[in-house]
Amino acid sequence: MTDQVSTKKQEIVTDSDVSVIILLAENNFFNTTKKYYDMKICGKTSLQWMQNAVGENVNIKKVACTQTADIVSNVKPYLGDKKYTAVLYADTPLLQRKTFLEIMAYVKHKNLSVCKLTRGYVFETEHLKQSEKVYAPQTHYFEEEDFITNYNLKQLSLIEDVMRRRILNYHMKNGVRVIDPASTYVDADVTIAENVVIYPNNNISGECYIEANVTINPNNIIKDSYLLKGSVVTSSVISNSIVGKKSVVGPFADIYQNTVISEDCIVKGNNIIKNSKIEKNVKITTSVLEDCEIGESATIGPNARIRNNARIGENCRIGNFCEVKNSTVGKDTKMSHLSYMGDATVGKDCNIGAGVVFCNYDGKNKNKTLIGDNVFIGSNNSLIAPLEIKTGAFTAAGSTINKPVENGEFAIARAKQENKTREKKD
Repeated sequence: MTDQVSTKKQEIVTDSDVSVIILLAENNFFNTTKKYYDMKICGKTSLQWMQNAVGENVNIKKVACTQTADIVSNVKPYLGDKKYTAVLYADTPLLQRKTFLEIMAYVKHKNLSVCKLTRGYVFETEHLKQSEKVYAPQTHYFEEEDFITNYNLKQLSLIEDVMRRRILNYHMKNGVRVIDPASTYVDADVTIAENVVIYPNNNISGECYIEANVTINPNNIIKDSYLLKGSVVTSSVISNSIVGKKSVVGPFADIYQNTVISEDCIVKGNNIIKNSKIEKNVKITTSVLEDCEIGESATIGPNARIRNNARIGENCRIGNFCEVKNSTVGKDTKMSHLSYMGDATVGKDCNIGAGVVFCNYDGKNKNKTLIGDNVFIGSNNSLIAPLEIKTGAFTAAGSTINKPVENGEFAIARAKQENKTREKKD
């Protein structure tokens, strides 16, 4: 284009003066059940990319046709009263907004009644209404990369590569460091702030928001999620979730289904976290969390499981090989080793010893255990629900507790030890 034509862009017809018809040309070379124009390219279908190109406010009319169909007879029934009609094809999703504006500026500046493109046409609508066939001896060339045609899966792969490169170039221009563009996949609806570093082998899709100074180490899949300022993720899957400021996730974490991880958390080593809320300064190691809440500065794992609406209080510790189900655990309570808690409410500053089992199921019903503040539950206890152990109580190691324990009481429930002389064998 000449400089003169470029300066005429401001004279272009507005979106209200142009109508767009997209031809859905028949194609049998894909050998797939899904139509080529419904296949997503970097997160958007061909028709969505075409909408971006012609303008969000332009009403597109979609017309099915064969590859050899007569243009005039196909589009005449759909002509409106706008001054210009652009007839484009759904198999050119690389068309950009700037190219479309250049085309329209050129048509107006040259006062053309018809402009044949590499793939498609622009008409003066009144001219097209009066025509029986298209007469356009000259093809007008613009940004030819925009007209690469999607006619089979090999071409689709090429188009996706071009689109992916455009997206990455945009982000790199705006201060995002992409270490290896060839192995980095970022969808169109991903928003990335400046000073983000993306290492190789990452796939970021859907509506993601990545704030400044985030580090995305190798081998992540991130979809429809927020990574807040200064967070770090490594070799993990993060879907429909939020990773808070300066939090570290991975390697090998699976975070999904509306999980919210607050700031300054460490989530490392083969964690699975589903639909859970993690408050700030929490440390989680090699554990499974589902439908739960973890309070500030708590420590979880390694190899813990927390599920079914469990609520773990501030500064608690749920240690190795412990499970908490449908229970509330108060502030500063510790359950460090090899224990199961189900259907319980436990107060603050309690100690649950190793090998403790909250026996909540009687074969028919799930029963509740209530434990007050400052309670010490000795190792290898069986707490048979329904049961209440009140504030300040102490249960001895090896006990089976099935009766209430009052405030400050000491409970011991185990068989008396007897020591007998061993008989020597001849």
